Amino acid sequence: MLWLEYLQAIDWATLGKTVLGAGIGTGVVQGGFSICRKRRHRTAQAAYLAMRLAVVLEAFAIACADLIRSNSVARHLPEHEFPDWDIKLPKIPGYPEDGPGWVALNRRLANRCLSLRNKRDDGQRLIYEQCEHNGEGLKDVITQQASGCGLVAWHLAQELRLTYGVADPTLRYDFAEYLAETGDSAAASMRQRARTRQEARLKLARMEKMAG
Repeated sequence: MLWLEYLQAIDWATLGKTVLGAGIGTGVVQGGFSICRKRRHRTAQAAYLAMRLAVVLEAFAIACADLIRSNSVARHLPEHEFPDWDIKLPKIPGYPEDGPGWVALNRRLANRCLSLRNKRDDGQRLIYEQCEHNGEGLKDVITQQASGCGLVAWHLAQELRLTYGVADPTLRYDFAEYLAETGDSAAASMRQRARTRQEARLKLARMEKMAG
């Protein structure tokens, strides 16, 4: 019978290898597509989180700039030795809750975001210490800490946007430039004050030596 002869003529070993190879190839292709889909999904989650974090960080940086500006025009009541400066650094707005986006986010950027709260709290402690020991340079210490924290937040927000292709915000005011300028000015004022104190100590030491 023709169908029997046809079956006998088939090279079953070759046919099996062909079918098996086709199956493996299909599995590899499908597996590759699955991996690509998961990777795109993780990237999308990270990009969305990066956008939300950037907005939070920029809001904090702007609040730091506002603090510096407010202290520059603070009231100085006659009965007070110093102007009524605001000594509290802005609080960092709440970050998005834990989720897949945090896992997908670049670890270095995630660590910097989470560590910013510690930097802000450390700066606040320095301000409180200055309040206790020397009110003369308090405004410069507040400005320097607000500037430092604000710039870190602003630059981190920019890096998040750049890394994940998130568009920059449209702002008319250059907050980063203002933070940098005021921070540099405060640092220069602190250095000048330190030199003045050093010169006063040396002068006093010479006078005591001459008197002795």
